[in-house]
Amino acid sequence: MIKPATYDGSGPWLDYHAHFEACTEISGWKYPQKGLYLAVSLRGNAQGVLGNMPKGTKPDYQTLVKALEDRFAPPSQTELYRVQMHERRQRAGENLPELGQAIRRLANLAYPTASAEIRETLSKDQFVDALVDSEMRIRIKQARPKHLNDAIQLAVELEAYNRAEKKNYARPTTVESVEGKTVSMLEELSAKFESMQRELREMKAERNESSQQSRPWKANQTLGTQKRCYFCRKPGHLRKACRAFQAQ
Repeated sequence: MIKPATYDGSGPWLDYHAHFEACTEISGWKYPQKGLYLAVSLRGNAQGVLGNMPKGTKPDYQTLVKALEDRFAPPSQTELYRVQMHERRQRAGENLPELGQAIRRLANLAYPTASAEIRETLSKDQFVDALVDSEMRIRIKQARPKHLNDAIQLAVELEAYNRAEKKNYARPTTVESVEGKTVSMLEELSAKFESMQRELREMKAERNESSQQSRPWKANQTLGTQKRCYFCRKPGHLRKACRAFQAQ
């Protein structure tokens, strides 16, 4: 025997009802037993619905289910669920499977009496309209998926392709940044080389100036080694031009 979970009214009644029906099918409960097991599974606010039933009578399953539906899933809420479904959009950080599951749940709550095929079509169309990426919406519509799961699978594949494409597109930017660093390094080295050349030219100019200043001393030194005139004792004086010689 499978023991059903308890219900306190905080969660959706339709979900718990489906869970309870599954436990009933597995355990093989008959109709009177279903009402009793549902009654003992109620807690909190849901247990108050049981207290409103006539005293001294065993809880009838269908009567109890109808009372719980009127309390926690009234038909008037379907309009609210429809508005929530049509206004549902993909939220920041929400992945695509989560979005599809949320829309399917709203479709089941908004159209409880519709067939499964109609709810599937409505969920699929709303899922496509809820996507943020307009290009993704167009591609999914062009693919014409038949079911919501097909639309979710296409959206996940397109999202993976877009991420891979963005990574490939970002690679040239990295190359450009590396090239920019290389160019800046070359410019810096070129500036240093020009500065060294300038310093070498200045040193060479200073050396030339110092050598020019030392030339008169060398000339005087050279003149000191020349022969002097025998008559006037002047260095390098020609004999024919010497006045002392002419005076003699």
